[in-house]
Amino acid sequence: MRFFLQLTLLVIALTWSTGTLAQSSLKKADKQYEQHNYEAAIKFYEKLLKKKPEHPEALNRIADSYRRLNDLTKAAEYYKRAVNVSKPVKEAHKNYSRVLQSLGQYRDAKSQATLHALTDKDIAAQMLRSIVFAEKNRNNPPSAEINNEFINTAGDEFGATLFGSRVVYTSTRQDLIRKDNKNAKKKDIEGNPNQLFITERDGSGFLRTPAFLHSDLTNQYMQGPVAYSPDGKWVAYTVNNFREGTRHLPDGGMQLGLYIAAVENEGDFSAAAAFPYNGKTFSTGYPSWSEDGNTLYFASDRPDGFGGFDIYSSSRTGVSWTPPQNLGSTVNSKGNEISPYAEGNSLYFSSDLHEGYGGYDIFRAEKSGRRYTNIYHTGAGINTPFDDFGYVYDTKADLGYLTSNRQGGKGGYDLYRVKRLTRKVVVTVTDETGRPVEGATIDFSDCGEGVFLTDANGLYSFQVQPGLSCRPAVRKTGFRSSSFNLNDYSDSQKVTLRRGKGSDPVTDNNNSSNSGNNNSGTTRPGNNGNNRNNNNGNTGTGGSTRPVGEFLGFNGRVINERTGVGLPNVTIRARRQSDGMIMEATSDESGNYIIGLNPNTNYSVEYSKPNYFNASRSVRTGNTNDSSILGTTKINSTSGGYVGTGGGGTTGGGSDAVTYPGGGNNNNSGSTGGGYYPDSGSGSGGSGGYTGNTGGVSSGYAVQVAALSASGNADLSKFNNLADLGTVYYAPVGNVYKIRVGVYATAEQARAVAKSIQTRGYNGAFMVTEGNVNIGTANPTSSGSGGYTNANTGGYTGGNTNTTPTGAGGRYVVRLGAYSNPQKSFDRDRVLDIGTIAEQYKGQFTIILLTGYSSLDQALRALSKAKQRGFTDACVAEDVNGVLVKVK
Repeated sequence: MRFFLQLTLLVIALTWSTGTLAQSSLKKADKQYEQHNYEAAIKFYEKLLKKKPEHPEALNRIADSYRRLNDLTKAAEYYKRAVNVSKPVKEAHKNYSRVLQSLGQYRDAKSQATLHALTDKDIAAQMLRSIVFAEKNRNNPPSAEINNEFINTAGDEFGATLFGSRVVYTSTRQDLIRKDNKNAKKKDIEGNPNQLFITERDGSGFLRTPAFLHSDLTNQYMQGPVAYSPDGKWVAYTVNNFREGTRHLPDGGMQLGLYIAAVENEGDFSAAAAFPYNGKTFSTGYPSWSEDGNTLYFASDRPDGFGGFDIYSSSRTGVSWTPPQNLGSTVNSKGNEISPYAEGNSLYFSSDLHEGYGGYDIFRAEKSGRRYTNIYHTGAGINTPFDDFGYVYDTKADLGYLTSNRQGGKGGYDLYRVKRLTRKVVVTVTDETGRPVEGATIDFSDCGEGVFLTDANGLYSFQVQPGLSCRPAVRKTGFRSSSFNLNDYSDSQKVTLRRGKGSDPVTDNNNSSNSGNNNSGTTRPGNNGNNRNNNNGNTGTGGSTRPVGEFLGFNGRVINERTGVGLPNVTIRARRQSDGMIMEATSDESGNYIIGLNPNTNYSVEYSKPNYFNASRSVRTGNTNDSSILGTTKINSTSGGYVGTGGGGTTGGGSDAVTYPGGGNNNNSGSTGGGYYPDSGSGSGGSGGYTGNTGGVSSGYAVQVAALSASGNADLSKFNNLADLGTVYYAPVGNVYKIRVGVYATAEQARAVAKSIQTRGYNGAFMVTEGNVNIGTANPTSSGSGGYTNANTGGYTGGNTNTTPTGAGGRYVVRLGAYSNPQKSFDRDRVLDIGTIAEQYKGQFTIILLTGYSSLDQALRALSKAKQRGFTDACVAEDVNGVLVKVK
């Protein structure tokens, strides 16, 4: 009996000892794991698993450790064990699926994603779509020529960025030694830390052996990726905690901060200021500048995003920056989006959840107005089943770079040279007899693009990346529709249209013709049409604009608001309200364009051009291509309004009104009024001018503070306490002066100002869209024969009929609802055709309004439409002296 008692106590002691040792190993392993020392963590987890081979947390974390060290085969081995225990951890099926996808084991990856749907349906559904995409497109030909750079080492090279004709990047290489190594101590940094290098291309286009970017005096470790402003004067850089051999990605445990510094000699920099929106509890990094140098794009896992890391933008305002603006759900997902790179209207970035091959893939987002509306996978070659990110491209040299840990590299992460591959495809459309069919529609809707026309020879040509998988439709009135397959990798496509029942009658318009010039864009079908209009004095020879298939060709023109001169290279994008389909055109040298739109359809049309404020409008097409539907659109330069110090009106008397306001202290007068713009300065106004005001034309976003009766003076001195936030001005609407502060280029800037204004006692302040209007910044005067109400003799509206602020005209509004995060939960496109959107702020909520209704009847009709579209709590309110009062 005594023997059995001793044996029992021994078993208990051994069990307790084993459990204690296991618990100790788990604590040690978890500590190393949480500090991102994955190699050390693996050793402790292995010890634990020898004693407890089915420990769910240990199996999942040792698999995670191998995955973060880029050993996917070993990771898959442990994930397989982790998902087969009785109670696997929540993330095991998801991570196992991702590893299997990267290894090309799509069938098993689907099974694991399906199991993950039991805990997260949305993520699992997106994963399944990505696996299907990878399975379908894995054998596509490469979209670019990719070469491993000679400068890569057994360490990590990543984050290439352009500095003029040179390249700056980050590396953990240790083979280069500084001449003066006193200031190059690693201090407390473990392992081989990363530091910045600068290099240039050799005669073959490959990168030469680099030099240290920082001098010995300013040398620092753990910096990158970096980005230089287009003018080379500023650098934004990331302070990182990357470890050599570990994935430099969100799930690798990275902690990032963003800093901005002035560039010194040869790209070096030292003194820096922290980006004002860094945070202690989240990361901010991966910067990229816009082409005009005024906007900074970056990635951050701040708490207001859609998932892990999201892409944000912030605009420079003097010496500061606007609050970060999330780029929205088209770009960002519930996964991670990092490494943005801006190029024209495109933004390249990497994502681990959008439909790709596995790991992180590189995507291109296309901008429409102020929003990104479409994204495209950049294709094979650029992307692999592994991590591909950090894409940049030098369009002058026609070379770019990306970072990848793909198979066949020299170390963990390597730099790869990218040369875009495109092919010119020529489509020839003929009838049964072989005769060319002019004006046939090439409809690229299936490819995510617009509608274009064949020229007089039945030809349309465009540049496209290989592997584009879609079927453009070809249509022509009086012919049966046809299509061709862009997966057929021929440089020419011949389409025969056979006569039969057409879809629309022919509508001639002798005022326009299409010269059939093609855009040689490298990523999408070109924009066919250097469109001309004889009424505007160009060289078109007449011809006809024909409805083709389901589309009519609508003519329009874009001009400079101030000068009246036609603007070339304006991008016109028309979004169909019913389903979001986008048509695109580009204005010619005289500002003319033609765009294919459906008849009797509602569209939101946006106009954008670098260095100009974007403009937008809603239109409804008719049965014919009536040129009055699009008409002439005015957009305004971002350089701001005209400001002078003297009277305006006509110069030197007589009837020749000038286009611009006068300057200096001269007091001009004339008989026909002050031209197109309000006068400015301290002199007496000419006919219809102003006294003592500073005027101009502006568009963008503003904050409405109050509304005053027009029977008296618009005394702006009462609002001097707001002058530090922007220009304080008034905009006459009916018999009311709307007092506003602005104008700001982005809605985010206006939102921030509106909140600041509310803290100063103006609780009813709200954001409005300010669209190409004349503004005044002092009291109007009755001197001269015009005055501000007489449009025939100049003054406020002289020579300019567009004087009502977009979204601000009218005393009635429709209140749609209050949102804590409107960027996520409010769909602007559902109501763009009903009215102009404005925002008001109360506490943590944003109140969305539809504005611009001059009568209660108009507002009630808009309310009815809003409720039909799901805004069941919407109501009508009246603007009573700047305060919105609900209409009962």
